[in-house]
Amino acid sequence: MQSTNLDVDNNGTIEGPETSVSVVDNANRLPVNYDFDYVSYSFGGNYMLAENQSLFARYSRGGRANADRLLFGANILPSGAAVSGLSADMVNQAEVGYKRRGTNHTFYATGFYALTSEQNWDFAPAGIRQIQREYTAYGLELEGSYTLSKFNFNGSVTWTKAEISKDVINPAVEGNTPRRQADFIYNAIAAYKFGADGKHNVGVSFIGTTKSFAQDNNELVMPGYVYFNPFVNIELTKGLTASLNVNNVFDTIGITEVEEGSIVENTDNIVRARSINGRTTSLTLSYRF
Repeated sequence: MQSTNLDVDNNGTIEGPETSVSVVDNANRLPVNYDFDYVSYSFGGNYMLAENQSLFARYSRGGRANADRLLFGANILPSGAAVSGLSADMVNQAEVGYKRRGTNHTFYATGFYALTSEQNWDFAPAGIRQIQREYTAYGLELEGSYTLSKFNFNGSVTWTKAEISKDVINPAVEGNTPRRQADFIYNAIAAYKFGADGKHNVGVSFIGTTKSFAQDNNELVMPGYVYFNPFVNIELTKGLTASLNVNNVFDTIGITEVEEGSIVENTDNIVRARSINGRTTSLTLSYRF
């Protein structure tokens, strides 16, 4: 690829967008002639402690072919072969956990460890940059449910400790937390059935996350947030149901992405960010026959 001062539309004038546009460099073409292979597998086991309790463990390995992600930068050798180790990204993961199912409750606890490699490209504010790194992560996921008469509760929370364990291109970020990776993410739904035979229900769900870093340099922090989604379902007649759902009822601002990694003094201090959707409401009529 090449990108500076190219008359892309051939009108004889280099206009603003053409000063930074990227096009294929036909003058320095290279062949692409590489193959790849890897073995994917998963194996595990369960051990019953009692009729309603068990332990489990699993280890798995999988991959993703990088395909056209290799065609930019110095990832293809003059012969057309791919640089060794870059043709596929691999994930190795181990899990161990506990399960319990009672008459009115369930409980699951899963500990995990993962090693992930990545060869990719990032469209950063400073320009396109290559990513060639490895991540390690471990954590704990808890899930459960509880039913009491006409009341039901389901929820889960996941704790993750992740870091950039190796970065070939930018070693300065090694040991940092990957961007947008929060320590905790959580969700829950509480619902109540009412009416004859519990045909109607009302409830609320919520989804939340703790703070995370905007970029891999770990300077700018995106704050944590939680948003609530109430709902009600009424069976008007047999087979005909009306549903009212409100997403993000409190119109919470939840920042999910920020392009810049820091705010520089004596500048406009503007960063580009993306938020979750604001409040939306839907009313649905459905008929089953």
